[in-house]
Amino acid sequence: HALALAGRARVVFVDASVCAPEPFSFARVEPRRDESFSTHALSPAATLDVLRALGEPLPDAWVLAIRGARFELGEGLSATAKIGLDEALTFFVDTVRAGEIGSALPRP
Repeated sequence: HALALAGRARVVFVDASVCAPEPFSFARVEPRRDESFSTHALSPAATLDVLRALGEPLPDAWVLAIRGARFELGEGLSATAKIGLDEALTFFVDTVRAGEIGSALPRP
């Protein structure tokens, strides 16, 4: 998916997380090699690192991490995750509408 970021000015990765603060966090992400490489996925930082290695300009990149509770195959969205998703969506839409993505601070 790194090449899908080529030519973009700004990207926001949305991720379900077991370690994000509740209900969510929103933070800038920088390219970095890490141990996330597999045949299935790369972390947002590693994805940006691949883009950089390909010589592509890097977009302004952010991660919207929504706290989750259960990640078993076939598991539905928990009540906690649903609340976090709703709050994260409201925060994101309000931030985009206000034109503040570039200056947004992580939510406490």
